[in-house]
Amino acid sequence: MSLHLLLDENISPVVAVQVKRHRPSMPIDSVFTWQAGAFVGSPDMAFLQATNDSKVTLVTYYLQTIPSLIAEFQRVYFTTVASS
Repeated sequence: MSLHLLLDENISPVVAVQVKRHRPSMPIDSVFTWQAGAFVGSPDMAFLQATNDSKVTLVTYYLQTIPSLIAEFQRVYFTTVASS
């Protein structure tokens, strides 16, 4: 299974365009085009849930908050799954 990369709002959508131009077989999208831009400006937890459900790999350089968001997502998501 190959990775499908998803660039977050902090990475220019031009990056995805350029990667596709140079590596057409690489699955990569920007949040601005992925799912018709439905998650642009959305709450972080909703965005993380959508990326998890869609099995895409989030690409970000915003490292100030993402580790704690992922930890919180795992706590909420896996607690919910275990309780189901």
